[in-house]
Amino acid sequence: MKCPNCGATVARGVSSCRGCGGSMARNTPAMPAMPAAPTAQAPVPVDPGVPVDPYQEPRRRHDLKVLATITVALLGLHAVVLVLVLLGVRGTQELNVALLTATAVSLVTWLFQARTNVDGIGYRHQLPKAFAIAGWLIPLGFLYLPVRFVLDVWWARLPRGGRGAATAAVLTWWALWCLAWFTSFRETVTLTRGPNGRTVQTANYTLYLGDTVLSCVFLLLAAGALVLVVLGISRDDARLRGVPPHVLPPRAGEPPSPQTR
Repeated sequence: MKCPNCGATVARGVSSCRGCGGSMARNTPAMPAMPAAPTAQAPVPVDPGVPVDPYQEPRRRHDLKVLATITVALLGLHAVVLVLVLLGVRGTQELNVALLTATAVSLVTWLFQARTNVDGIGYRHQLPKAFAIAGWLIPLGFLYLPVRFVLDVWWARLPRGGRGAATAAVLTWWALWCLAWFTSFRETVTLTRGPNGRTVQTANYTLYLGDTVLSCVFLLLAAGALVLVVLGISRDDARLRGVPPHVLPPRAGEPPSPQTR
């Protein structure tokens, strides 16, 4: 065999060349280094204040505290004015109408935001979001649609077995509100003298919220019950932030969850 260094003939089994003294071992090319195993990426931090829906991207939520505080304050002022109306203080009837209008605007806006916060978590609402306003304007429908809308807004934040207190609070408020309307019915009789000297009796029937003592009493109680509803929904909405939805919409081809309404 030949020496790889000087080319001299060397017997087999010899470890070094006698001519040049070099090693008879052949240089083997170095093996390429194996690439390093990929390291696991750190999970992306999630803001605990934003609920994460596995089926949808996180969306911006409304903070209900501000509008809830405004609505509760307006309801408190309205209650004070109703007491003044019951005491017969002059000029309070017009103030009552103004406060009722301001409270309605604040309440509807708060209700719309409360519904937006629970869109996409899996609860199947009975009514579209637009019924936060439209439900109060539909003839005869206003006797049912608003209370159905409010129940769904609160139920979406609660497990099915824990809705009893919320349901009782909403139905109590709605019953008092309807009684305030039904007891505002008033008959006014007017006596006038006709051209022939005879007395003519004319009866006028009006339905004006807060126009009777009983209507004012029920309206006052309804305002207190509505305060509990607004505070309850706002409280449960704050608890819902950062908590995975308790009911998820079924994926395509999957049967619906037994908890899904």
